[in-house]
Amino acid sequence: KTQHLIRGMYACVIISLLLAAAAAGSVGSASIDAIRNVAICFQLGLVVLVAPSLTASAITSEIEAHNFDVLRTTQLGARHFIAGKMKVALIYITMLIVSSFPLFGMLLRLDDVIAGRVLLLMGTLLLTIALCLSSSFMFSTFFRRSTAATAASYAFVLLICGLTLVGLFASERISPTLCHWILAANPFVVAVSTSSYETLKEYDLWSDNVAVFSMGVVV
Repeated sequence: KTQHLIRGMYACVIISLLLAAAAAGSVGSASIDAIRNVAICFQLGLVVLVAPSLTASAITSEIEAHNFDVLRTTQLGARHFIAGKMKVALIYITMLIVSSFPLFGMLLRLDDVIAGRVLLLMGTLLLTIALCLSSSFMFSTFFRRSTAATAASYAFVLLICGLTLVGLFASERISPTLCHWILAANPFVVAVSTSSYETLKEYDLWSDNVAVFSMGVVV
């Protein structure tokens, strides 16, 4: 797993540098806006693709290795067990996020106005990480096989990131309030609407996304 993540980090750095080069060659605000959207979706995509796999087998792997019953007889508490699993997952996630920093540095250099929105974007990113890790850990407690827990974790991510796009495609058929809350559950839509000057600028979803994701993490 470590080798795959290191290779993924190198791939992320290469893609990030390519996007940074494309941003450097952009002369129009529209093209910079498009590249910014791609960069944000790329970084969020890393999180939703990698994070569930890091904690979906946190407990099921111990059950499959016949270590779970042994752990229950030790003095290791549940909080320390969960904290240890989460720390390992956060280390890998941090590696992937840091690998994308060159791109954001280039975008900040080309467009100083976005600097005021970086904190909002980081908030969306951190909440997405917390939701993916915590939900996958929860599914690991429901199943006895890692494959089943992983499948359920990615199904949940697909529900959040994929099916909620119905708010965009069916906005004329559902009420504006329902459409707003559906889109507020999609981290990609929230991030793009927060950072972009043109795309989804009619939506103000960030604060409601914080409420929805914070509730999801707590639950």
